[in-house]
Amino acid sequence: MQIADNDAAYLACRSLCEGLVAAGISDAVVSPGSRSMPLALTVDATAGLRTWVRIDERSAGYFALGLAKGSGRPVVLVCTSGTAAANYLPAVVEAHYSGVPLVVLTADRPPELRGWGAGQTIDQHSLYGSHVRWFCETPVASELPVDQAVRWFGVAAARAVTLAAGMNPGPVHLNVPFREPLEPLEPLEPIGSIESIGDVASPGVSGGEGQCSAPAIQQVATSQTPAPPLPIRAFVPGTGFGVSAGDVAELVAFARGRARGVVVAGPMHDGDRWVGAVADFCRATGWPLLAEPCSQLRRELGGVVVTDHHDLLLRTAWADAEPPEAVLRVGGAPTCKPLRLWIERHRPAFALVDPAGGWTDASFSVSLHLSMGPAALADAAAQLSPVGSAWGQRWASADRRAAAAIDGLLDGEPLLEAVVARQLGRSLPEGCALFVSNSMPVRDVDSYLRARAEPLAVHANRGASGIDGVISAAAGVAAGGTATTVLVGDLAFRHDLGGLVGAFDSESAEPARPDGFDLTVVVVDNGGGTIFSFLPAYGVVDAGAFDRLLTTPPGRSSAELARGLAEAMGCEHHHVNSCEQLAELLAARGPGRGLRIVTIDIDADANRDQHRRLAGAVERAVGDAAASVS
Repeated sequence: MQIADNDAAYLACRSLCEGLVAAGISDAVVSPGSRSMPLALTVDATAGLRTWVRIDERSAGYFALGLAKGSGRPVVLVCTSGTAAANYLPAVVEAHYSGVPLVVLTADRPPELRGWGAGQTIDQHSLYGSHVRWFCETPVASELPVDQAVRWFGVAAARAVTLAAGMNPGPVHLNVPFREPLEPLEPLEPIGSIESIGDVASPGVSGGEGQCSAPAIQQVATSQTPAPPLPIRAFVPGTGFGVSAGDVAELVAFARGRARGVVVAGPMHDGDRWVGAVADFCRATGWPLLAEPCSQLRRELGGVVVTDHHDLLLRTAWADAEPPEAVLRVGGAPTCKPLRLWIERHRPAFALVDPAGGWTDASFSVSLHLSMGPAALADAAAQLSPVGSAWGQRWASADRRAAAAIDGLLDGEPLLEAVVARQLGRSLPEGCALFVSNSMPVRDVDSYLRARAEPLAVHANRGASGIDGVISAAAGVAAGGTATTVLVGDLAFRHDLGGLVGAFDSESAEPARPDGFDLTVVVVDNGGGTIFSFLPAYGVVDAGAFDRLLTTPPGRSSAELARGLAEAMGCEHHHVNSCEQLAELLAARGPGRGLRIVTIDIDADANRDQHRRLAGAVERAVGDAAASVS
């Protein structure tokens, strides 16, 4: 089927899709529907766009989020009108707060059908509110002259990618109304395709290599009157952060003369770009690095004190006896609550490196706001004279004592959540990714996963910090060809069973992915929502009401549920009860392993008690060290 030279709707869609590819997008996630037919067919026919089909829009949104996190590129979402578009909202909110670039294309009814009871028609104007970098309702393409439609949609594609992947990355939303007929017009005669709008793309940005077979629309030859070059340059990820001499000078002045400082690294899915600059700054100042795993900076860095257990250290009297003079933070708001409370108690000078202008400082502690990227941070480090730091060595000694205390307790105890988190760092092979659910998993990983020489990409949905869509997002990372393990609790597991089915379907639907599909889902089943049992309300509120309304215990074990799902889908299920079994499963990998579900039963009371004993063991270990020094 060819595009007729007077079919403005399909030619506009084609210009939009080619513009997205020219600006560097290579993946599109499509949920089937009728009103989105022009978009879906054109996306699937566009060379350079790899199409992923997900029937559940809520899961599709998180799948696209994971694809974008894993690849570092914006991803396109396409759906039909009505509640289909509304189901993208949770993933759009997460993308907004975590700075993940998405281009959301929602089909819609034409304006005259809205508000008159037409089926599958809701108010989609600014549907995602303030959670997008840009909203635009496109013209009804079939009402425009062909040349104008082609040019408008091509420019819109460039603008969408530029804003999605710019200095403040996040989602953009184009609401695209279509009037029937939705199928392509019968061709009058083949005249050839609109010229590719490669002028829109920045130099060095290329589309993906994936191309769908048996496209629904054939490519046609060049138009006789190609549009003139477009005066727009799409954003190239990683090049938008310049070096501000003023910011650099302020940071140098901020750091000089302050020996008792720390560098804090919060969640960053692009943290690899910051490793060198942060390490240089730590070496130049002698400040320890308090990096949570989701920053991508908890790794062994020569000459840098990288703390693995600051979550537990900052709960101790030792930490309050070592108040900081200065804090430099990169990345998002840290997961670690004791860190936030420690800073609030001591109110040190606080510099926030914030190139996206997010102002993520709920404690209102920041005294210096810096809109700089890694190049500027490295420039500041180069202007500081390297110093030896007794302060840094005290942190290193305390962290070693904490590690010894933790190992001394965990090595002789059953497989509970802390051991699982520690084992992930020990056993996952190089080149793997770890996706961590919110609630207890992300906190346990922050407390017990240790720095290692070989980098481990660690992702989490820390923008809005919900437990929804975790499996779908992890499947998106795995779909890019990276062997991925996702750690979830039993409630998060049940909350995204649709994502589990979608992940399995992707194994057979797209067998030609680069390294095959490899996703391991590790479920710690503690009886549902037991993070709330760590709150002060536990033991105060009526026990029956607390369990029913907060812990929400499920009626069926995750192992039983996973076993039934595995049998139905033909995938692997392993129920483990020892650290040795878990280590063996985590270390095993291979191209195209497919989907594996690993379930671990956790005794909630024993787990809660162990967490408290771990905190006590670290308190004693660093307290003894402080006493011996004094």
